[in-house]
This record gives sequence, structure tokens and C-alpha cells, in this order.
Amino acid sequence: MQPLESPTAASLAGPAPPGYNYPHLTTGVVLDTLRRTVRGGLQPGSLAPDFALATTEGEPVRLGALRGQPVLLIFGSVTCPMTRGGIPALKRLYAEGGADAARWFQIVVREAHPGSRVPAPATEAEKIAHARALKELEALPWPVLVDDLGGTVHRAYGGLPNAAYLIDADGRVAFKDQWASAATLRVALDALREHEGRAAPVAGGVERAMHLLGPMAFGWPAIQRAGKPAGRGLWLAAPPLALLLWGGRFLRPILAPLAGRGRPLPTAPKLAAALAMAGGLWLLLRGRVSSAEKAEAGAAKAAMQDRRA
Repeated sequence: MQPLESPTAASLAGPAPPGYNYPHLTTGVVLDTLRRTVRGGLQPGSLAPDFALATTEGEPVRLGALRGQPVLLIFGSVTCPMTRGGIPALKRLYAEGGADAARWFQIVVREAHPGSRVPAPATEAEKIAHARALKELEALPWPVLVDDLGGTVHRAYGGLPNAAYLIDADGRVAFKDQWASAATLRVALDALREHEGRAAPVAGGVERAMHLLGPMAFGWPAIQRAGKPAGRGLWLAAPPLALLLWGGRFLRPILAPLAGRGRPLPTAPKLAAALAMAGGLWLLLRGRVSSAEKAEAGAAKAAMQDRRA
């Protein structure tokens, strides 16, 4: 039987819309992301769009040439706290057999939270530099691919900042994780391995939930590395998420062991983590923090007041 020909990412994505590489996060971007989380992306069982991108070392990779083996695509950027928050657990999954279950690739897309130090890329060279920075900063053991400046592959695959797609050996979408989570992807990889790499969909086909333990424990440095305007932009555009990410770093000793597991949590640890987060954030908001932390909280409050004005 002749294998079916996949559509190309370029044919699905079309021309890049104005403002694709936005200079700072806005409420409009947040709302569009929420819409895409619920309705966006490729359908499980569909053929994965073909593309050809280069790694940070300049080596060409074409998805269609990888037929015959499962492939895991993880989208992300240097300034994305969801990307950074998920990496410790993903690296553990990779080391614990994930590398044998599929070929892994990170695809660097537009900056989620551009700032003064890591702005939205204006040239292909700047985007390559951002991709190299991500690979080096996070010590990623899998190859990093660089999407074009208009985000052709990113948009063809749904346009979310940190989605992951598991593609089976026949080139079909076996599973999509709208927010890449090692715990969720471990289940999908195991299910695909049981079918010898050829089954679509597996593990229910899709996960839309945003798993926040990792981003809370490890994600805020992605905002800090972007530069100050990125933090303020997050407080203005998405105050609840900003509070969780900002407050989570103070709870890292509690959250990190749970977030780094890369496995689904039983109910009891989930409840314990939720209580710890609620209690810790309450203490922070009560002002029981250092003077530097109080100053940062004051800046956050000012940003939220500006948003209401």
C-alpha cells in the first residue's frame, strides 16, 4: 500500500498575519491563546504537515524523511515560562526511555514574552540566535529546529506557544498535548510503544489542560531573562497567571520534587501541592516577604492598577 502524502506546513499556514512577532504580550494574544487551546491544532489521526527546517547546527531535517519511526515535536521559546517549566521533567522522561520511543525535536517559535534583553526577532539570524540560546541555557539533549520568521510550522501546527505533537511511524498525529507535559507525554509514548509505533490516536488523542506545577517551580526565570518589560506585560495581560508564576518561585523547594517527576501525580500529592501553593501565595500577599520581594509585588500591583485604568 502506497503511503499517503502529507500536506505541507506552508500550504496549511498561509502567509504570516501582521503582528505575528508581537513586541510585547497583550490581552488579545492571551485570549487568542486560550481560544487555540480549546479549538486549535491538528486533529489526532490526521497526517502531520510536512516541513523542512534546520537545526541550530545548520543540519537540515525534513519530517517526511523520518517516516518509519515515531517523532515528538515540542514547540517553545526562550522567554516562555511554560517551555522552561516543563523542561526538567521532559529531560528526565527523555533519559528514562523517551529517547528510545521517538525522535525528539524542539521547534523554536516566536518569543512568548519578548522584552528588552530578548526581543521579538526581526531577522532570521536573530531567531537562530534565540534558538541557540534556548539549547544552551536549558542544556537540551535533543536537537533544536528553527522555524522561519513568519512561524510557518508553528501556525500550521496550531500556533500555541508550548504544544507538543507525537507523530506515529506512518506520519499521523498520534497525540497532541496543547501544553507540553512530561507526565502526559509519558503515557502517550508508552501507549504508542505498545502498538510498535503505529497507532493514531493513542491515550485519548489530546490533552488540553495546562499543567502548572513545572512552570510555577521553574518558569519565572524565563520572564526575567527576557527583560523587565516582559514581566510587566504579563501582569497587565494575564494577572492570575503572573501571580502563579511569580509566587511559585518562592515555593520551589516544595514544588520542584513534584514537578520534576515527569509522571502523573496521585491524588494525595496533588492536594498537598495545592494546599502548599495556596498557603504560600497567601503569605506572600500578606507581605511576609523580603524588602526586595515587597518592591516587586508593589510593581506588580501598579501594573494591575494600570490595567484597570
